[in-house]
Amino acid sequence: MPKTWSRILKILSISLFSILVVLLVLVNVLAENLIQEESDMLAALNASGQELPIQTNTIEIDSLGSIRYAHLGADTLPLLILIHGSPGDLNAFDSWFADTLLTQKYQLLAYDRPGFGMSQINMQSALEVQSLCVSTIMNTIEAPAYYLLGHSYGGAVVLASMLGEEERIAHSIIVAGSVDPALEPREWWRPIISSKLVSWTLPRMLNSSNQEIEYLYEELLLMEKRLASGVSASLTVFQGTADKLVPAGNADYLKAKIPNCETVWFEGEGHFILWTKQDVIVDHLMKLEKGLNYE
Repeated sequence: MPKTWSRILKILSISLFSILVVLLVLVNVLAENLIQEESDMLAALNASGQELPIQTNTIEIDSLGSIRYAHLGADTLPLLILIHGSPGDLNAFDSWFADTLLTQKYQLLAYDRPGFGMSQINMQSALEVQSLCVSTIMNTIEAPAYYLLGHSYGGAVVLASMLGEEERIAHSIIVAGSVDPALEPREWWRPIISSKLVSWTLPRMLNSSNQEIEYLYEELLLMEKRLASGVSASLTVFQGTADKLVPAGNADYLKAKIPNCETVWFEGEGHFILWTKQDVIVDHLMKLEKGLNYE
C-alpha cells in the first residue's frame, strides 16, 4: 500500500509540473503575441482607412530611459494623450487612431507606459514617475491645448497628472479608473507572484502589471492626501455600473473629491467601455473641442 501511494503521488507531481510548464509556455506565447511590432501596428491602422500619417518614435524620460509612442495629427490641433491600463500597451488605442472623425479635431498620442510594450524603462510603481511621462510628452509635442484620457490603471495616472500639471491640462477623462484606495483590492497572492521564485517564469508584461497593482494602494493613499488640498481642474468620468474589475464606487469617489467633475454612467456595462462605448466618449470629446478657444 505505501508503494502504491508513493507511486500515485509521484504521478500526480509529474502531472501537475507538466501542466504548470504548459501553462507558463502558453502565457509567455500569449504575452509575446500581444506586443506588436511597429510595422504590424502601422499596417493595421492604415488598413482601417486612416489616411493621416502615423508616426512612431521614442521619448527620453529624464535618466530613466525611453518610452515608445505613436502620434498622429498636426500641431495646430489640441493633443489628446491616451494612457493604457494594466497590462497593456499603446495598441489598446488602435481603434481610436482609426477614428477619422476624432482625428479631424485632435492630435492623438498613445504610449507604452514603463514596463510595458516596447518601453525601455522598467516598471515604475510611483505615480509621480508615471505622471512625469505625461509631462515630458507635453514638453515634447506642441499643441494649443492638452487633453488626457486614461483607462483603468491609466485613470490613476491621469489623476496624478492633473495634480501635477493642473494649469496645462485643458480637460481630463477617466474611463473605468482605479483611483479610490478604499476600493483597491489587496490580494494576498500578489507578493508571491512578485517573488523571484515565481516572477522569472512570467513575461515582462505580466510581471510589470502584477507589481504596479501590488503597490497601487499605497500610491493612491499618497495621492488622496494631495487631493485634500483641492483641485480645480475639470474632469469627466465614464463608468459602467456592472464593472467587476474596477468597482463603480471609484466614479463616486472622484465626484466627491473633484468639484468640477462630470460623471457619465453606462447601465449594465462592464470594464471595457473604452471600446464598447468609444462612440459616446468620442462624441463627448467632439463637444469639448467646440468650446475651445486658442486665441
